[in-house]
Amino acid sequence: MLSRNVARHAEKAGKTNWMWEKIWDYLRASDFVFWNLEGATNGTDIYSYEKTLTFNALPKLIKTLPEAGFSIVNLANNHALDQDEEGLKTTREFLQKIGISQVGTGNDSGQAWTPTVVEKNGIKIAFIGASYTSYNDDGTRRNPMIARMQDTEKLKTALEQAKREADMVVVTMHAGMEYTRKPTPLQESFAHTAIENGADIVIGAHPHWVQTVENYQWKYIFYSLWNFVFDQEFSEETTSGMTLRITVEKTSKTHISKIELIPIIIENYGQPRLATGDEKTKILDSIWEKNDTFYGNE
Repeated sequence: MLSRNVARHAEKAGKTNWMWEKIWDYLRASDFVFWNLEGATNGTDIYSYEKTLTFNALPKLIKTLPEAGFSIVNLANNHALDQDEEGLKTTREFLQKIGISQVGTGNDSGQAWTPTVVEKNGIKIAFIGASYTSYNDDGTRRNPMIARMQDTEKLKTALEQAKREADMVVVTMHAGMEYTRKPTPLQESFAHTAIENGADIVIGAHPHWVQTVENYQWKYIFYSLWNFVFDQEFSEETTSGMTLRITVEKTSKTHISKIELIPIIIENYGQPRLATGDEKTKILDSIWEKNDTFYGNE
């Protein structure tokens, strides 16, 4: 989330890449980084930091994504239309201009559900993204620019296309009850359907807490990876979470050979850093079997 107090503290520091200062080496060590971008931009640097739930991501902060290692972001979330349809179009155009791909939104539903493929080291990885809602209203209204998790048949069609075009498929979902550890029935049904129809991994966001991990049909579902860059300093759960470092290999077939859980702490209203010692143990204790590395099967 590149608005509100994250933007405020970046401006106070006088550094547009302030968010990445303590996590830079970790991000840059990967071939590429995938992220949920919470909120759109209207193209201006105007924002509010006082209890607003309408985000305007600052263009000068978005511009730092490529240098931090990001190649693709998910835009299908409850803040995608915070700057209305025109703001979402502006965001998509701006990301394209700086070389960042996006997933989960489009000019219409068909485009929103179209997989986006990232190719690195001769391996093609398709991404599909969807949200439980179009607006920040718990799903009351619909907008065709946002891929919706309830549209199961569209998910299946997107997965069919993704499997034709790529060596492996990542599905991301934006859903769940905020400030809870357990997934909702919608999260579970969407993730299970994705795995059953060809997804290699499902990764979630939205609850602001780390949620449980599930091994379903020998594929992993990470129901929520928490915040990463956010200004919720009011609790340990909202400032303690994790990222994933995923190793993909191409032998007789392309497969995930290793998934490492990397615990993270947020400081200063938006600066993530690697957790250490007891911090790491406590975060891992909150999820599944204290494991910090999962190994895949070829």
